[in-house]
Amino acid sequence: MGFYSSFQDPDARRENVRYYGFLRQNEKLYRANRPNGEVLLLFPRSQVHEGDVSGVVRFKELGKHLLDAHVLFDVLPDDSTKERRARYETVIDPSDVRLTVNNIVEKMPSDLSHFDARATVRVSASRPADGNEITLHFVNYNREEPADKKNRGSGIKDEKPIAAPTSQADLKLDPKFRAASVEFLTPESDQPRALEFEQVDGRLRFRVPEFLVYGVARIQLVPAN
Repeated sequence: MGFYSSFQDPDARRENVRYYGFLRQNEKLYRANRPNGEVLLLFPRSQVHEGDVSGVVRFKELGKHLLDAHVLFDVLPDDSTKERRARYETVIDPSDVRLTVNNIVEKMPSDLSHFDARATVRVSASRPADGNEITLHFVNYNREEPADKKNRGSGIKDEKPIAAPTSQADLKLDPKFRAASVEFLTPESDQPRALEFEQVDGRLRFRVPEFLVYGVARIQLVPAN
């Protein structure tokens, strides 16, 4: 953004102020937060150190498919410790030739969290440094594309985002916790929006409101008993 969005452009400056103001206002959601994916995708660092980068292509292919399927996943190098891997039920190793972009999702547990958002929306999860909370981040890349596919645009005036429609979230929760509240935040709104939700058998379900480019769902947790 520092290269693409010129601070000398009033429209670009206004959006920079809006988004960086949002980050500042919600700093505790980002500073020292921890990843909270359900699946672990290994990066082939050991191969790269040996001068073999062929596994990186496969890593990217599998990762993109997980993104398209809205799987909540984290990334660690393949030489990371067993302790770091232990909290993940599913570990995806790109060196496993049995995995393909066509069967990778089918080989994962059926009870993973599910999001029916469009493929242009990316979803990730984190935990703030303090407090019992899950933060879901939604980024919408859909936009009105230029007629000339080789033209990436020249700034904010060529950014024409298309809002992501309302979608359904079905989040798997730790059985030791239950949700006390769910709220949705966007840089375009000054106040968070409280969302209705239901929780049944460790599944939290709620509707993600329409948003333009970026939205955050904050899920406050309390002990189940």
